[in-house]
Amino acid sequence: MGGFWHIAAMLGALTAVGAQEDQARIQAKARWTVAAQTAAQSFLVLVDPAARVAGKPELRKLKMLMLANSAPAFHGIKVGSENDWEFNCVARTWRWVASRQITRDGIFFIDTWMPTEWKPAEGGAIGYLSGFACGDTKPIGPEYPGIKAAIDALTKIDPK
Repeated sequence: MGGFWHIAAMLGALTAVGAQEDQARIQAKARWTVAAQTAAQSFLVLVDPAARVAGKPELRKLKMLMLANSAPAFHGIKVGSENDWEFNCVARTWRWVASRQITRDGIFFIDTWMPTEWKPAEGGAIGYLSGFACGDTKPIGPEYPGIKAAIDALTKIDPK
């Protein structure tokens, strides 16, 4: 391999390693935190300080996990969904971006990607989520390092 290609290959490998290290560092800081609970479901948000939209400093990404508090023991049954939202913290607007269904093993299936129109982020649940995305509110519930850990802690598997 020539000198140029050898150096290019080394730089490419270093860039890939650097990107993996950056992702690992971001994931180490990110925690699924309980934001609200009802008798039937737990709602968690991914508190990620790096969740910004590239090139648009006013936009923040927020992931919300909705988990059933109990689920049948049938292997692979759906226990919840992970939803992606974007919030414009200057205009105080939001839009839903994507959703993934999750099995009790923490595996995604049925991925839906269909961004909606921007809407006002005022009051109610959307206002509450906007507070997490824009840094006005911090969730105070228990934290979990991953989706599987949250499922294991929050979803009771019914033996029937």
